[in-house]
This record gives sequence, C-alpha cells and structure tokens, in this order.
Amino acid sequence: MLTPSWVQGAELAGEPRVYLDPRTAGLSGLARKALLFVVNGLRVPFVLRGVQRLGRGVRVRGHAPIIQNVGGTIELGAHVFFDAPLTAAYLDVEPGALLSIGDDAYLHDNVWIGATRLVKIGERALIAPGVRIMDNAYHDLHDRHARPPSRPVVIEDDVWIAFDSLIGPGVHIGRGAVVGAHSIVTSDVRPFSVVAGAPAREIRQLDRAAFERSRLRPRAQDAARPSVA
Repeated sequence: MLTPSWVQGAELAGEPRVYLDPRTAGLSGLARKALLFVVNGLRVPFVLRGVQRLGRGVRVRGHAPIIQNVGGTIELGAHVFFDAPLTAAYLDVEPGALLSIGDDAYLHDNVWIGATRLVKIGERALIAPGVRIMDNAYHDLHDRHARPPSRPVVIEDDVWIAFDSLIGPGVHIGRGAVVGAHSIVTSDVRPFSVVAGAPAREIRQLDRAAFERSRLRPRAQDAARPSVA
C-alpha cells in the first residue's frame, strides 16, 4: 500500500511536509505526477488556512508559507506557486489590510511580504529568493516609536523581481518591468523597464513587442521550475 505522509515533522517544524513513500519509485512518471497532484491538493487547504480566497491549482513545494494574518484578507489567484525548498515565505497581513496575489504568480524561498493596508501582486509575477515587499516602513524617521502612514504597493502583471531586492512603501511597478538583484526600489517603475541599484534607477527599456511575441510561444511544462534569481 502506498503511504504518502503529509504530517511528518509537524510537531517539530510547525508545518506539514510532503514526501512520497519510496515504494512509489516503481510508478510511471504519469502516475507519480497524478499522485503528487492529489497529495498537493490535500495539503494546500491545510497549510494555507489563513487565506480567505484560494484559487484553484495553488501549489506549495517544500516549506509552506508562514502566514501571520490578524484580521486582514489574503487572496491567491489560480495556480500561484510557492516554491520554497530551503526557507519558507512569510506573509504578514495586519487588520483591515489586503494582500492580493494574481494568477500564475511564482514566489521562491524566503520571500517576505508585509501588508498593513494594500499589497497587490499581478498575474505571472516572478518573485525571487529573499525579496522583501512592504507598504509601510514601520518606524517614523524622527519618532522611532511611531508608525508612518501606509502607502499601497502595486506590482502589475508580468513583473520579475530578482534576488534579494526590497520594494518599499508607495511603489507602483508597471507591467513587464524587471528589478535587478539587490535593488532597493523607492519610486515608481515604468512598464517594460529594467531598474537596478540602491536606490534603483532605470537602466534600459525592454522591447515590448518582443516580450509579447515570447508569450505566444508554447509554454513549458507546468511542472518546470522557473528561474527567477
């Protein structure tokens, strides 16, 4: 009998993990994929129970995201993928705040998102390891015990945010833009532009037509892991 366990280590790690019994090695590739699909379907509603709207086909690989949701709202679109083989993502949503993540968005290891009012991430966004997104600085520059007003963060569709970048309060990143690794983004980013640095500055414009043509090509297998570093 096949015995996939999705609660192993829950007492120690505080989160369920998924593995397939070694005896599944004899299954065909298609059968293994089907079994993974079923197990993931059972696991996701449990580990994402702090989410108010859960789209179909949401996937979790490795560590489930840590969700701190105290009276806020989290909305995940269809086929959002939390891919964290090393370090869990952390979603911190305060009372009355909204965190919205669009269809087919991809979040890698150690992503941290803090929503005190509104953080909106568009469809097909690629969020690389170590990215930080926040709509509040949490401390006033002068009175360090006071919190400044929140300013919504909007990340439009098809944005790629590379490794270890920070997206600050009030930032609006236009569709198709790219944020280079280790960047600190404190101002708006134009659609289909590339920004990098600390603070981030625009370094080039992308060919929008070439981007749109690339989207017409056959998509890679859904199980393929995007490269977002």
